[in-house]
Amino acid sequence: MVWGCFAVSGPEQLAIIEGNMNSALYQKVLRENVWSSVCDLKLKRNRVLQQDSDPKHQSKSTSGSKGTN
Repeated sequence: MVWGCFAVSGPEQLAIIEGNMNSALYQKVLRENVWSSVCDLKLKRNRVLQQDSDPKHQSKSTSGSKGTN
């Protein structure tokens, strides 16, 4: 599986994930990739994290961790 980040200014981080992803692994991918991508792409504070309704994206633990990353 591949997780990627992109913005109008271009693509950034790609993460290759081996095996199945659960909420904990998804949160780890976000922690390790989102902030560095935001900085590298020079995104402003009004950025939006978009994701689909996959259960690991919507879990309570993932929803609670988004504000701390």
